[in-house]
Amino acid sequence: NHERMLAELRQPLIERKLSDAQQNQLELYGAQWLLDYYEELNEDKWADLITEVFNLISQLPLLIQVGNGPDAIGVVHAQLPMRNWDQNLARLERVKKLAYWQRVPDDSLFDCLLTGREIIRQIQKNPDKEHAVAGIDWVFSGHTIVERPIRAGNQLWLDTGAYNKEQGHGFTLVEVGKTLAVTTYFHDLRVRTERFVRHQHRFQPVLDASLNG
Repeated sequence: NHERMLAELRQPLIERKLSDAQQNQLELYGAQWLLDYYEELNEDKWADLITEVFNLISQLPLLIQVGNGPDAIGVVHAQLPMRNWDQNLARLERVKKLAYWQRVPDDSLFDCLLTGREIIRQIQKNPDKEHAVAGIDWVFSGHTIVERPIRAGNQLWLDTGAYNKEQGHGFTLVEVGKTLAVTTYFHDLRVRTERFVRHQHRFQPVLDASLNG
């Protein structure tokens, strides 16, 4: 979603005509690295830099699938709009990825992929709510910072705020196998692991959860 914000400011960035509000937005979204060159580079060097940045952005995927068949793992930044992996892929195939990064898309589906929080908010209010996605074994998402990884059906939200050095935040890693190991390394040196087992590609209850000081 941060790259999408850059894409939306494509023209004022190319022309170096950012408003104060747009510069503040870039700072908020972590693009100070780009603003540092905004005034410093001459016209040719700035043109080369901004061209390279947008070329890289235009190659970014909107969905990632690791593996094939019933054991495949799906990755999406924020939220899937439909509870069927193949349906999401089919809808995305109708739109050229390059065109997406160059203009605002007509299909509101894309906003959900990059900024959606509705499902995770529902799960936080009702932890017993299941929200499985068909056609894929697991789906991993981020975007919304959570105190601990949250599972709903075969979906996992894993952003535990690693950028935040305060207590209660950390970095979460997933080891994929017949047993899914989800481990969070907190900045206060705690380590928390949850393990999930898959049986006939359906989710089964947590095997164990450990919290080590």
